[in-house]
Amino acid sequence: METVLASLGLFICVLLLVRMALRPRARERLDRVGRTLRGQGVALYGWLAGLIRRRRAPGPARPDPKAARQLAQEAIRRARGGSSAPQGEWDGNVFRPRGVDWSGPPAGRPGDEPRD
Repeated sequence: METVLASLGLFICVLLLVRMALRPRARERLDRVGRTLRGQGVALYGWLAGLIRRRRAPGPARPDPKAARQLAQEAIRRARGGSSAPQGEWDGNVFRPRGVDWSGPPAGRPGDEPRD
C-alpha cells in the first residue's frame, strides 16, 4: 500500500512539474482537457471527491443570514451595555470598567518578589 501511495505521489509531482514547464497556451490546453475529463466524471479527483462526499456525515444546515445577523446584533448590544453588563465606558473598541484604579503599576505574579 505504501508503494502505491508513494508511486501515486511521485506521478502527481512529475505531472505538476511537466505542467509548470509548458508554455502558457499548452498549459491552458492541458487544463481544458482536465476540466473536460472532470466534467465527464472520469477524473480521479472527481471520483475521490464523490467517494468522500458520500461517506461524510451530513453537516448542520446553514443558518439563516438574517437570523445570524440578528443574533450578532443582540450579542453586541449585550456586550456594550445590556442589563447584566458591568458599568463602564467605551473608548473605540476598548471597554474601561468604572471602579478600577488604573493609576498604579499592575500587581506582580506570585514569586516575583525580590530575593535576598
